[in-house]
Amino acid sequence: MLRSSLRAALLTTAIVASCLSAASPVTASPAGPDACHDHDWSSWDGTTVRTTRSSTALRIYGPYADCTPSVSMPVNTPFTYDCYVVNDLGNTWTHGTAYYSGRNWQGWIYDGNLPDGGSQVPC
Repeated sequence: MLRSSLRAALLTTAIVASCLSAASPVTASPAGPDACHDHDWSSWDGTTVRTTRSSTALRIYGPYADCTPSVSMPVNTPFTYDCYVVNDLGNTWTHGTAYYSGRNWQGWIYDGNLPDGGSQVPC
């Protein structure tokens, strides 16, 4: 009984992890708390796309993979671009606004997780 419960728990964890996987930016080292702050951005782009992955992380503080996500959005969530930045690891991130779960969320999404590669307007 214990062995089958453990096996079921491990299988569930593996399934959840595979469902949450998405394109990940290159991380040479952890971003650290100093890198995870509110970077400058401006509302210049205005392009709206819909997320295409089963789980897309939007980070209020970024733009690094190690910054804590504020919300994980499901497929087909509208995301309106503001602008993009290139972090010191060479990864591009787009700042914008997503409408999800009855409210607007502003933050950063890694461009590899956006259907068209992200904003073309620099911040």
